[in-house]
Amino acid sequence: MKRLFIALNAIVFLSFGPAFWFGAHRFASWLDLDATSASGWADLRAMYGGLTFGVGLLFARALWNRTFEGPAMFVILSTTLGLALSRMWSMAVEPGAVEWHIWAFLVLEWSGIATAVWLERPPSPLPPPAPVGASQG
Repeated sequence: MKRLFIALNAIVFLSFGPAFWFGAHRFASWLDLDATSASGWADLRAMYGGLTFGVGLLFARALWNRTFEGPAMFVILSTTLGLALSRMWSMAVEPGAVEWHIWAFLVLEWSGIATAVWLERPPSPLPPPAPVGASQG
């Protein structure tokens, strides 16, 4: 289950990078973003495209090398928490209502946080109970 969760995050992050590099104007308009100069577009491509692609590479690496699973799960949890808290803070301090996609992102982010926490929970300290009728010794 953990590897599937990492794989899904890898797909999303690795896809979002090139999509924003090559379709920055289209994606920015969908997200209600605007840059007014070449420098602004370069920064949007770097932050929305480059950063997500780089993080996606870590997730992909975790699929081929299990020693990266722990760091990948930490990055999934910490970045998703950062995104959700930033959106919520913005909603609290900026006047006006946010678009529907912000609510959709928040639902996905909090679902991802809950899933990551559940997948990273410590193992149960107690052995499972013996089946009824099983030998006791």
